[in-house]
Amino acid sequence: NDRPQSRGLSGSSSMPVLPPALPLIEREPKPPTLSERLRTNRRVATDHARHLRQNPIYMGVPSQGTSTYQTACTVPIQKANDPKWSSDLKRMDNVMRCRRIR
Repeated sequence: NDRPQSRGLSGSSSMPVLPPALPLIEREPKPPTLSERLRTNRRVATDHARHLRQNPIYMGVPSQGTSTYQTACTVPIQKANDPKWSSDLKRMDNVMRCRRIR
C-alpha cells in the first residue's frame, strides 16, 4: 500500500460546479398568508369630487340632466310647438321676412 489512494473523479477544475438543489429550495419565499394577500389587495376608494357635493344647496336637489347648450337649442323648438309662443314667433318671423325683402 505504498500507492496513494485514488480519490476518483471528483470533478473537473475547468467546469463550473452547480450548488446543491436543497439550499435553493429552502431559499424560496414562503407564500403569503390570507391576511397578507387581503392587505395588499385592499384599495382605498377616494372620492375626488366629494367637496363639490358638500354644499347644502345641492342636498336633495337632483342633478341637471341637460347642459346649457342643449337647453338653449331645445327651448326654441319647444316654444315653436307651444300655442302660447308660436303665434308670437310667427308674427316676429313675418316681420323679419318683410324687413329682409325690402
